[in-house]
Amino acid sequence: MYTLTDIYNQLSTGTVGTKRTTTFGEPASGPTSATGQTLNAIQTMLPALDAAQGAVAADVFPGKTFWGLTSGAWGLQTGSMSSNNFSGLSCGASNTTPTSGYYTGTLTGDADLVTANIVGGVNIFGVSGKSEVVDTYTTIAATAGDIVSGKVAFANGLTVTGSMSSNNFSGLSCGASN
Repeated sequence: MYTLTDIYNQLSTGTVGTKRTTTFGEPASGPTSATGQTLNAIQTMLPALDAAQGAVAADVFPGKTFWGLTSGAWGLQTGSMSSNNFSGLSCGASNTTPTSGYYTGTLTGDADLVTANIVGGVNIFGVSGKSEVVDTYTTIAATAGDIVSGKVAFANGLTVTGSMSSNNFSGLSCGASN
C-alpha cells in the first residue's frame, strides 16, 4: 500500500510514490516524533467542487485530460471542445461574436491594412494612420468645371479631372490705370 506521505506528495508535486508489496506490520515501538504527513494535511490538498468556475469537457481541447470540479463532471475527464474553421470570419461593424471553441486553419490579414491606407489620427487593429492621408470627403465638393482642364483633384473620395477652360490673358496689361 502507499503511505500517507506518498499520497500527499502526489497531490502536491505529481510525484507518484512507491507501492509497497508487503502487508502492513506494526512497528516494534511508537515513533518519538511525527515522521509523515497527516490526513488533515492531505485533506487541504484535495480539490473541491466548483460549480461556478469548474471546467467541463466542452471547455477543454479534445483529447486533453483534466480534473473536473463540477458535480456533473467530477474526476478525471477528457476535453471535447468543438473545433471551428476560420472560413467565413471577417471583421466589420455588422459581424457577430464568433462561436465559442477553438479555431483551426490559417488566419490571414488584409494586405491593404497598412499605414498608407489609413487616415491620419485613426488606428485600426493596432495599425496607425499616416498623417499625410486625409479625409477628402466634404459636403461641398469641387466639380470638373471648378478645376482647370487637364488638372486632377479629389472630391468626395473620387478622382475628378478638370474641364474648366483657361482664359487667355491676351490684351490685359498691368499699369497704374488698369
